[in-house]
Amino acid sequence: MARFSSPEETQHWHTCFAWVLTKANLYEEALVHFNQAIELDKTSWKALEGKSNCLAQQEKYDEAAQTLSDALRLVPESMKSAVSDIKSDLTKVILAKRDYSAALHQAQDMYSSEQTNCDAISGYIQALYAVHDHDRIVKIVEDLRAIEGTSTGWNPLDFLALRDVHYELGCALRIKGGVDLVKSWVVACSPIGSLYPKLFQGAPWIAAHIAEFTYSFYSEPDESMAICEHILSTEFKSSLGPELEWAYEYPSYSALQLLCSLYFQKAVSAHKAGEDTKCWIDKLSGLATAKAESSEGGPVYKINDASLLLGMFLHSYEGANEAIWRPCFRAYISEGIDMLTDTDDMNDIYAYSLLATLLMATGNKPAAMEALAVIFKPLESISDPDLLQTLEAIGFRAYYFRCDGPCTTQFHTYKDPPYKELYFCEDCIDTCFCEDCFPIAKKGELPYRKCSPDHTFVQVFPIPEEAKEVAARFVDGKRVEVQKEWLEKLRQEWL
Repeated sequence: MARFSSPEETQHWHTCFAWVLTKANLYEEALVHFNQAIELDKTSWKALEGKSNCLAQQEKYDEAAQTLSDALRLVPESMKSAVSDIKSDLTKVILAKRDYSAALHQAQDMYSSEQTNCDAISGYIQALYAVHDHDRIVKIVEDLRAIEGTSTGWNPLDFLALRDVHYELGCALRIKGGVDLVKSWVVACSPIGSLYPKLFQGAPWIAAHIAEFTYSFYSEPDESMAICEHILSTEFKSSLGPELEWAYEYPSYSALQLLCSLYFQKAVSAHKAGEDTKCWIDKLSGLATAKAESSEGGPVYKINDASLLLGMFLHSYEGANEAIWRPCFRAYISEGIDMLTDTDDMNDIYAYSLLATLLMATGNKPAAMEALAVIFKPLESISDPDLLQTLEAIGFRAYYFRCDGPCTTQFHTYKDPPYKELYFCEDCIDTCFCEDCFPIAKKGELPYRKCSPDHTFVQVFPIPEEAKEVAARFVDGKRVEVQKEWLEKLRQEWL
């Protein structure tokens, strides 16, 4: 360590270096330096704040909350932004602990004194969502609408600062029939007809945020479709300039995913209504196919959701000949098999998840269940911490598939694991619901555009006994042994 002339300089160095380590996600190392800084100066609220961050990352929430409370007592009241940051962090820690009553009390206290502070608003919305108080979430929006454009400074762009609770906000508004309350903000921030046309030249990902919100919570999907098509246009991409090409990756990927689902949904609706589906299938095919042709002269399909959905539609709705729909899945099947035959064991869980998704989409439910049995082995072993840790060390995580119901949002989880049951949708891609959210989905009461109560579901957890140890064996919990016979059967069927 560098030599310093005073304890104050040493303390300052430890604190600064520790914060640098947290930026690199090196929390254990950072914690050592924060503790050393606190030993040198027990009144260092900045070091206490950093220490709490490390403790929270280690899921030591009680200790993290106490450390933040200590920091809050020490930070000068004149440093209002620092006080707000610490209060906001305290709310997040209590929420992560799942103590929703205490979190609501803390968040409400902060919101009552800082009603236009976006961190205060976000924390309050999240705490209210956790206790299912949708009425007060709507009241927050109504209050913000009332002061919009006044001297308080609230404006439509502040809606973007609530990004981490857009899901919670949208769900509450849709449940209470109040989505129109934020439409003016959405319009102002939309890349089509925006009040801030230059906004997207510096932050193109905002366009994806707006597309995602309108897709999930607007009653009709046309607005989201138009935004997604605009994002994928040469006009939008060329407006960014070469220095921001890196920033186009996320909005283009998100727009592609949404458009795949939208075109598929439009095709299914048209099919059920006895209308012509060609327009939507052509659009979906355009996203699914590469320019090259296969050796047989047919289309070459990309490895993306468009290919999967196109194959599902041709197979499940049009009843097309196998020679028509099977090529849509073949590249995916090939990739999954290749990953299970290479020397990298760390990609095996992804390979099995890929194959499970495809097999479910093609109607081969038994084989899909056998692949899912491998993926859910850690979830089945949740009561054995040593085995779970060993499995995670070889890439097998306990929650590879998350519930897509209201208990889990894009950035937050409101239900203590593990899941007792999981139900997969046979009509959607990678969509599953836990035992609490499944009844909501079946009643058609999901507060966002996802799945449908008339879809077919299959219970995949607990794992059926007949599906275990068929696609792979776990040898002493230390390695996964791919069952070659199972894999060879797939190879012969598809390749």
